[in-house]
Amino acid sequence: MDAPVIHVEGLKKRFGQHEALRGLDLTVPQGVVYGFLGPNGAGKTTTIRILVGLLRADAGTVELFGEPIDDRQTVLHRIGALIEGPTFYPYLSGRDNLRVIGSAGPVPAPGRIDEVLELVDLRHRAKDRYAGYSLGMRQRLGIAAALLNDPPLLLLDEPANGLDPAGIVDMRGLLRRLAAEGHTILVSSHLLGEMQQLADEVAIINEGQLVRNGKLSEMLAIGGLIRIHVAAAELPTAQSSLEQLLGAAAVHLPDNGMGPGWIEISSASDRASEVNRTLAGVGVFPDRVETGDGLEHLFLSLTGADR
Repeated sequence: MDAPVIHVEGLKKRFGQHEALRGLDLTVPQGVVYGFLGPNGAGKTTTIRILVGLLRADAGTVELFGEPIDDRQTVLHRIGALIEGPTFYPYLSGRDNLRVIGSAGPVPAPGRIDEVLELVDLRHRAKDRYAGYSLGMRQRLGIAAALLNDPPLLLLDEPANGLDPAGIVDMRGLLRRLAAEGHTILVSSHLLGEMQQLADEVAIINEGQLVRNGKLSEMLAIGGLIRIHVAAAELPTAQSSLEQLLGAAAVHLPDNGMGPGWIEISSASDRASEVNRTLAGVGVFPDRVETGDGLEHLFLSLTGADR
């Protein structure tokens, strides 16, 4: 079995009194689009900056391509990164900026600059000065720079920033093609609907720690939630009947400030009608039923943002 492309264990990083990473564990297999998700301030960008050597961790281990990152120069030549927005020379053209970047490391293959400009749909604007580029064009040029040496690992921090809907769809297609060719792509993004369509696997972090990771399809299959509200006097009957239907582990009485009478059921939303029928059979009729499925719902429930 191939070693994971990224393996992080017990990663810690503190900035003054703020503990940005609190023992983060992360494993990214080869050849996938890996969604790296979390609220603002969760530690996503800090982690990526450590991976590319812009920051040093206070504790923990980092392996890339199965090797400790002791020799960063060797490792960094195998990584393409876009972190916190690209930076280029404003008075140079898009093509000339890529030439400057290409001269700072391994020489790109002949014709590679035009190839990556075509990939990000900028070849027709390659001679224009960077200062005249829109935000979306600047972001696409940043991705072109990350692809310049055809690295096996891409680390992209909010790559869709500034892109219009058509540009986001094009980006999705590009990243899926790269993954199909064997590249590994870690994408940090707040566009959860887009990540649900793009990612093979995801990690959700909160307050510097991993809270859930795995194959996205498997996580969504068990990530549904049904919330019902019944009269307080009917709560024991409702809870008992639902536990018989779905199992005790799937039925919870939330302690999150929602008030009395609520029951949370870990189940796909398409079972809401079955839940209603079961309750009606014991004479309980909920006055409210709420359902949620999908990555956004899972993200909000795991990070506490829906409380």
